[in-house]
Amino acid sequence: MPGVGLPAGLVNVVPAGPDGGDALVRHPGIRKIHFTGGSPTARMVLEAAAVNLTPVVTELGGKSANIVFDDADLDAAAMLSAHQGPLMQSGQSCACASRVLVHESVYDAFLEKFLAVIEASTIGDPLDPLVVFGPVVSQVAADRIIGVIDDAVAERSGELVVGGKRLGGELAEGYYIEPTVFAGVDNVPRSPKPRRSDRSSR
Repeated sequence: MPGVGLPAGLVNVVPAGPDGGDALVRHPGIRKIHFTGGSPTARMVLEAAAVNLTPVVTELGGKSANIVFDDADLDAAAMLSAHQGPLMQSGQSCACASRVLVHESVYDAFLEKFLAVIEASTIGDPLDPLVVFGPVVSQVAADRIIGVIDDAVAERSGELVVGGKRLGGELAEGYYIEPTVFAGVDNVPRSPKPRRSDRSSR
């Protein structure tokens, strides 16, 4: 990586599919593995690495919340929360701030600004430099997300204030889902439900 002060060969990028990843984590010359992804793949990585007792660190996502206090700069807080939440990478980032906890005294003002940022975002081809919000990764992901939204509405888990549907028109053939926000959501975690894809396969 010229220009950043790293010796040649220190950082190597090896594009590969599942077979390449499996070979890498099983290789006896690998001294440590850091995996970012989902739980099913993490289990396979841990099993493969166990052959050589290779140490593994996993980062499997989370639900870290943005917290907005009553003395916050609401314009900045709304902009950051919108882009770190439902907009950035179409909400597919492992560091996505999928929750925002807002002090009750500024809740209404924050929500107004937050929704304004989201509703003003440009949706479309992610290769267009003016586009802020693109598609999700696949049909399976789109179906899962719509299933989660539908479940939340059916269970009255909060008030759906914007979004919640597949996009139509010129974007109907893509995996586009409207940026979606629920307000008034109970912060007490519930027991996880089977995903719709899991339920439909039974």
